[in-house]
Amino acid sequence: YTNLVNMVRDEKTGKLSPLMNVACGLGAGICEAVCAVTPVETVKTRVTDDMRRGTGNYKGSLDAFMKILKNEGPGGLYRGVVPTIAKQATNQAVRFPTQFYVMQLMVGDNKEKMASPIYNGLAGAAAGAVSVIVTMPQDTIKT
Repeated sequence: YTNLVNMVRDEKTGKLSPLMNVACGLGAGICEAVCAVTPVETVKTRVTDDMRRGTGNYKGSLDAFMKILKNEGPGGLYRGVVPTIAKQATNQAVRFPTQFYVMQLMVGDNKEKMASPIYNGLAGAAAGAVSVIVTMPQDTIKT
């Protein structure tokens, strides 16, 4: 998110438009889905399903990861990537701007308060709650 923000921030004012804030969150969510979430979700889902059915295909997460790579190649870890991208991108497109605007409401332009872990934690908690509420229907469908 921060790298994207730094690339598109207004050069004169140093500010980010609301639309670009959302777009940077969207980009961060896409990156998150591709680089981390999809492979982890695939392994988690397969291990959980294996345990629920009692088929005994996997001894655990690492075993599942290795067997998926061996039997299906890297693409096997990316089954369901499109719904995961849609969910993560939406989640972060909501979360990052919400955290920014909640922080603005709490501290205004006070740089000292912006650096405070307390204010950051409160803004992050609010943003997390809002993003979960907004994306829960999508996550339910994906899962």
